[in-house]
Amino acid sequence: MIGAGRHVLLRRPDTLVSGHGHLLRGSVWLLASVAANAFFGFAFWLIATQIDSKTDVGRASALFTAVLFINYATNMGLPVAVARYAPDDREASTVLFNWSILYTGASSVLGTVLFLVFLPRSMADTLLQWGGPAGFLIFFAVVFGMSCAVLLEVRLMALRRWGWVFTRVAIVGVVRFALVLVRPLGDDALWLFLVVAGIPALSGFFGVAALLVRRRSRRALSPVPASWRAGLRYSSVNYLGILAVQAPTFALPLIVAVEVSSPQYAAWYVAFSITTVIFLVPHTLGQVLLVEGGKGGADLRRQVRLALGLALGFMAVVAVAGRIGSDIVTLIYGEDYADAADLLPTLVLAGVGWAITSICLTKARVEEHVRSIVVISLTLAVGILAPAVVLVGEDGIEGAARAWLIGNAIAAVTAMIVTSRTSGQGSLAADAAWLDAVDSDEPASTGARGPG
Repeated sequence: MIGAGRHVLLRRPDTLVSGHGHLLRGSVWLLASVAANAFFGFAFWLIATQIDSKTDVGRASALFTAVLFINYATNMGLPVAVARYAPDDREASTVLFNWSILYTGASSVLGTVLFLVFLPRSMADTLLQWGGPAGFLIFFAVVFGMSCAVLLEVRLMALRRWGWVFTRVAIVGVVRFALVLVRPLGDDALWLFLVVAGIPALSGFFGVAALLVRRRSRRALSPVPASWRAGLRYSSVNYLGILAVQAPTFALPLIVAVEVSSPQYAAWYVAFSITTVIFLVPHTLGQVLLVEGGKGGADLRRQVRLALGLALGFMAVVAVAGRIGSDIVTLIYGEDYADAADLLPTLVLAGVGWAITSICLTKARVEEHVRSIVVISLTLAVGILAPAVVLVGEDGIEGAARAWLIGNAIAAVTAMIVTSRTSGQGSLAADAAWLDAVDSDEPASTGARGPG
């Protein structure tokens, strides 16, 4: 028995990885994309802080944050729906993708109108300096283009064009890096905004146009496949989940901005920006799992194990590195950002919980288990924002960091409990602990359930 168990233990990693080449290749390519995006983003803002005043950087980043918020509020659940219902290069998938572009365009118009109605005065001075119509067109174009870029990335992942995903990110980063060095406009803040938000938006427009030309179809929007109703229902359900799961990323900085001084918020912005880039890694692994897990014949149980192992391993290493090497923030940004260095270990440690939550949430999406999606998403949002309302008022940015850690820990525990009670595909908690089960082999998964 001991020898047999040892034999299984030695073979188990090979068994886990075999047959999942697309999942591994996609993960490597997208992790490289995350790394490239992080590098170029870091370079952009570092140069901007050295060239421009804090006021200009603040005005530009505020408008960029507003664009990201409108993208978040008007995504309508389309990214996960495109990944789930347009998983290949067939005509039906292409038509659904094209309709999703029109849908996100309409939601971008609505989001832009509502934003301008409630536009804060501090942002209006920058955005509307060329007049209301010009400001509307600029903001709408940026919002719509960045929404297209998100859907484009998901579509390229479904087509397994991993190199294209990386190439788009690299081109955007290089162009941004070059343009941040020039100042062709009278308002440096507006130029910074156009570079940081406009270049990704342009990449979205060009990428979608390239896909349309690639198909060379005169009927880009027809025939509408029968799966459109299931896809629309799926996107609507996941829209609420996405709003909840991403709420802390957009609402927490707003709470901090309202409660603390500008110098404190600058330190928070640096630390939180680094954290959100790191948190993209588990999210990216989850996106690959969503695409590959939704394909016919996929062994979801084994793919969840692999994605969870990769995400947890990465975040554990980063958490240790964040504790040991947080002083690098002051070496790069200067002693004025010592507060950011103090915050980083706590913010990054929360990534261990986020790794579990993101993979569990993706598993629930593949299985289309609505209750699990809603419970996990709401737990994450409430678990972070409720403590933040109290802690930020009492302890400022340190309180915000603690709220971030508390909420992610609560969400991780909840996600494991909830997903362990769903479908016959097996417990995710058991999946995470497969190394302890060395003398048993799980049966093959039956794949994700169909729509509805």
